[in-house]
Amino acid sequence: RTVEDVDRILGFAKLTSTDLQPSVQCINFKSPIDNEAFKLMEMNEDMLRELEDGKKLVIRGDRADTAVLCTKNKTYEVRGAETSNLLLLLPSCLMGDELPDEKNLIHQEVACLKHEYFETKLIKPRLSRLRGLLMESPYSGAAEDTENPDDTLYTLESLLSKVQASEDELLAALEGLQAFQLNGHWRVLDSAYMERVLGSIISLKDENAWNLDSIPIDATCEELGDTYLGTVIKHVLCCFGKRNTDGCTVAILEDKVCRFTGEVILKATMKMNLEEFEATWKLAVPEGMNTSLYQLEGLAVLDYESRPSVIEFFSAYDLPEDPNDRFAALFTKRSKWSLDEIKPFIKDIATDKVGISALLTKYTRASTQKGMKLYTSKRPL
Repeated sequence: RTVEDVDRILGFAKLTSTDLQPSVQCINFKSPIDNEAFKLMEMNEDMLRELEDGKKLVIRGDRADTAVLCTKNKTYEVRGAETSNLLLLLPSCLMGDELPDEKNLIHQEVACLKHEYFETKLIKPRLSRLRGLLMESPYSGAAEDTENPDDTLYTLESLLSKVQASEDELLAALEGLQAFQLNGHWRVLDSAYMERVLGSIISLKDENAWNLDSIPIDATCEELGDTYLGTVIKHVLCCFGKRNTDGCTVAILEDKVCRFTGEVILKATMKMNLEEFEATWKLAVPEGMNTSLYQLEGLAVLDYESRPSVIEFFSAYDLPEDPNDRFAALFTKRSKWSLDEIKPFIKDIATDKVGISALLTKYTRASTQKGMKLYTSKRPL
């Protein structure tokens, strides 16, 4: 096209060159055009900022997974979408102030035509696979650890290749699962082994008349160093305590120790007379610690209608991540839940946009029975 051609077309549209920018871009179609050469994906400001700062966006997922796109600290679901308007991709198209001020004719070539693009939606990381990977080779001591094959040990990079989560979200999940690094691999302690290490720390505390609020880290590692790795001792102290401001001592936290001890007892029995469980639990924790059923939130369900009342191991970690499946599993277990009962089992799937109240509104029906608000399934099971 020439400038004269452009002026003639403007005349057909009853426009003059003064109605437009001095520079005119003429669109030409490449021949042949390869519409599969490019994929289009929508991005929000956070994603664009990551790319502009030289950081990377990573697509994660196995063949059977719905793909996710991860920044350093967020995870987005990626799904195909269609638009009714045909999209023209012009890689060098100039916009607004980018156009030169002088009269000019600029030829732009369309790289491809698109009706489809990928849309992104912020989601919670998909972490259900993580626990299973770590449990392939739980650490249970240096002697037993030689039996673990290398393909069941995972570095941060290998976990990122298998788990659909951003790096920051994965690290937070590893902390939540009480994982630690050993020789470059992320590990979890075998439950029985953790119980042994914790028991040794408590026994050492009793022998030395140390206060539970001030367990010396270095002295503990030195005393137990012939039996356990220093890394493991420090990790167990971290799991069940909080480092004091002096940086040298740890305060053992009652709730964490009682929760772990209660979990060990419940896993061994799965279901137990509530009164017998509480008596056993009280005897199993270190002297001076007080047990309370609130410490087992998200680990057990109570049945007060049974005679006698019973407690049953039921862990939120074992429930599906998908909200539909999560509520189906909960109402399969029990037809009615109070807010205090169900909250520990759904708080991990709540988000800033869809909180616990919104989840309950969407998936449950509320009714009042004997003065108590109860939630039942909104759909037949």
